[in-house]
Amino acid sequence: MTTDYSYIVPKPGLRVRIPGTRDALPAEGAGIRMTGYWWRRIQDGDVSFGKAPRPAPAKSTKRAAASGAQE
Repeated sequence: MTTDYSYIVPKPGLRVRIPGTRDALPAEGAGIRMTGYWWRRIQDGDVSFGKAPRPAPAKSTKRAAASGAQE
């Protein structure tokens, strides 16, 4: 068993529960700590490895700070 994290996506139309919370794994996937449970779900074809979405670039706060200071 490993403590690495991976991005896991459920098979389309399948609801896979997250152990401990019993919440459903989101359809778009989630970063999950890999345990024996998740390796078995991969082996059974219930989930697969996916690509984590890239975060949106941070908006510059310089313009907002400058406009706020002028008021």
